[in-house]
Amino acid sequence: LKTIKPTIKSVKAWSDEAKLKLQACLDCTDWNVFEDASADLDELTDTVTSYVSFCEDLCVPTRSLQIYSNNKPWFTAKLKQLHHFKEEKDDRMLYKQARNILT
Repeated sequence: LKTIKPTIKSVKAWSDEAKLKLQACLDCTDWNVFEDASADLDELTDTVTSYVSFCEDLCVPTRSLQIYSNNKPWFTAKLKQLHHFKEEKDDRMLYKQARNILT
């Protein structure tokens, strides 16, 4: 039996506070500096895109998640909680109720 190491995935943790910080960062930017510094449209596009990505990395925190090979994308945290609740029940009636909620 071979096991595969879990992969680590980074995701942005968007919140209302992070959106406001990013908006404030972009509002205080002097966009004319980018126009003056670039020679053509492609260079301007690359520069502005890089700057927006930099501001996003600065203002929006990232979370690292471990993804295991046997995790299914549709098996959400709520489903996992219900599955655990169903498995721990000793009483037959409660087990059936939890099973029916899950399915």
